[in-house]
Amino acid sequence: MSRHFICGAVLILLCLMVSGGFAQMDPAVRVAPQGARTAGQSAVQLSPDLVAGSITFLAITDRNPRYYDFLYLIGEQGEITITIVNNGPGSIAYVPFRVSVNGQPVQSSGLMNIGPGQVRTNKIPFSFHQTGRQNLLLEVDPGNTIRESNKNNNTTTSTVQVTADPSDPRLLNSRNIGEGKATGGGGGGIRPSGGM
Repeated sequence: MSRHFICGAVLILLCLMVSGGFAQMDPAVRVAPQGARTAGQSAVQLSPDLVAGSITFLAITDRNPRYYDFLYLIGEQGEITITIVNNGPGSIAYVPFRVSVNGQPVQSSGLMNIGPGQVRTNKIPFSFHQTGRQNLLLEVDPGNTIRESNKNNNTTTSTVQVTADPSDPRLLNSRNIGEGKATGGGGGGIRPSGGM
């Protein structure tokens, strides 16, 4: 056997070893597809993006019209309605939230299982016990414990007015005289116009 043949054969063997050619030739050895998990590796965790969508109050009353947009009577029974949106690609099993009125907590609770693109709503029975401007605040993940792709949209606010005068003419004229107000990433709050 010539020296040139031996050197060539050794060179070919070295090239096959470096390129993984032997592994490809052995049917018992399987190469995992690119990006696949192997033992000891964890899957990439997709994060949710929780958004405080809106916080509103509606009174339930026997007067006509039945619902008012921003002016309510003190003690009038109604509901605070909140919406929470998941704009991220990851699901979340439990989303804590806190609702406050004028800085005082009204309810701290949570919503279960919000998947990507889902919108969840919660209603809280409530009535105002003081007159004047009332500031409603929704905080999603108030303890900042959830890993999210965006933390800058976890609060939203709205403002309503409360009166003690049942003959206030604004009660009958308040429909559709509001403009939205939101902070953070939310939306859909109601605020009276005209310097009230």
